[in-house]
Amino acid sequence: MSQTPFEHKKLNPTIFKNSPKFDVNEMYSLVVNELGLQQSKRDQLITIYLAAFAFIIPTLLSSDITNWILNGCIFIGLGVIGILFAFIIIRYRKYKEIYWLCCRTLNVMMDVDENQWSKENIQGIFYNCMLKKIGKAIENGKFKIVFFVTHNLFSSETLYLMVHTIITASVTGFGVGILVPLSMPFKITIGVITGIIIFLLCLFAYFYTLIKLYWVCIDGSDASFNAAFKEAWFLHFFVSRKEQ
Repeated sequence: MSQTPFEHKKLNPTIFKNSPKFDVNEMYSLVVNELGLQQSKRDQLITIYLAAFAFIIPTLLSSDITNWILNGCIFIGLGVIGILFAFIIIRYRKYKEIYWLCCRTLNVMMDVDENQWSKENIQGIFYNCMLKKIGKAIENGKFKIVFFVTHNLFSSETLYLMVHTIITASVTGFGVGILVPLSMPFKITIGVITGIIIFLLCLFAYFYTLIKLYWVCIDGSDASFNAAFKEAWFLHFFVSRKEQ
């Protein structure tokens, strides 16, 4: 059965107002609220996981030793949930960074003549805010990854994730150690190694996500910029008329 094709009507540029009517202050407030919402969601996730951890772990540790195989599976299950939460927290961190860049961009726009508001100018301001944020990590066109990591390692955002990941890695490693049919020294070794690997992988995913967000400041490609700007949907109220 054939379907009627959608016909896209080209808009006449004359239908647009020369002076755009847009309340930057209102948009700024919306972005600030969304910024706080990301942090609130992150805190709720961590609170839920800690509550589950505080309730389940003491119960398992106090149970009969004959149930330790089941307990090991529960530990690993709790660890897997913690890993999934860690990646959700990383996503919240990414969008918190994006919304912070939106705030900075809108703040600069408040001092720009409304007649100069355009997609190109907004993208230029957004890029300058990105460059200013990560500028110290770039020297002579080279990205100083060690500086970037150490500069952000002990921020409150990173510490939140590290605390959550340490708990998750410990629970998972403990569960793996219980289930491994080896002597106690090998159980401890394998459990510790498992925990360290999980911790490092989560930390790698965290910094990789942040670096990828700012990658346009490193390679200067249009694709890298679009990958970041497409997430800043608060700034998408402008579309070039030639794209209509």
